[in-house]
Amino acid sequence: MDEVKAFYGDPSNYILLDGGVDPEWESMILDYVYLPEPLPLGWNPMVRVTRLRIHRKLVNSLSNVFFRIRAGGHWDLLSTFDGTYSWRAKRTSPKLSLHCWGAAIDLNAHSNPLGGLGDMSWPIIDAFNKEGWEWGGEWKYADPMHFQAATGC
Repeated sequence: MDEVKAFYGDPSNYILLDGGVDPEWESMILDYVYLPEPLPLGWNPMVRVTRLRIHRKLVNSLSNVFFRIRAGGHWDLLSTFDGTYSWRAKRTSPKLSLHCWGAAIDLNAHSNPLGGLGDMSWPIIDAFNKEGWEWGGEWKYADPMHFQAATGC
C-alpha cells in the first residue's frame, strides 16, 4: 500500500471524521476517460455510460485498453460498466480499496461475482494485461469483474 500511496497519492489528510473523504481528494486525483461506445450501467441498465472517472495518471492507459477492445472487434463482450472510483473499503477487508484511488474498474459484474469463476472473456483480460493491469479473476479469492492498475493489493 505504501507504493500505491507514493504513486497515486496519500488520502490520509483528506479522510473526514465520519470516514468519508473530502471532495478535494476527488478533484485532485480524478479525470475522465471517454468510452468509444456507451456501456449500460450495471445497477441501472437503462442508463448508458459514456465516460468514467479514473485516476488522472491512468487516463491514457485505460483509454488504450478500451481502444484495443473496440479495435479488436470485442466491444460486444463488455455488457456492463460497474464502477471505477468509489471511496470505500475492500469488500473482504477494512483496508481501502484501490477504487479509492480511481485505480480499479469493475466490468460485467452480473456474470463475474466476487468469489466466483465468472465468464470474463480473454480478449478483455488480454487488453488490460497489455497495459499492465492486474485481473482479479486470478486471485486466490477471485474477483473476476475487477481490474486494477497495481499489483498485490
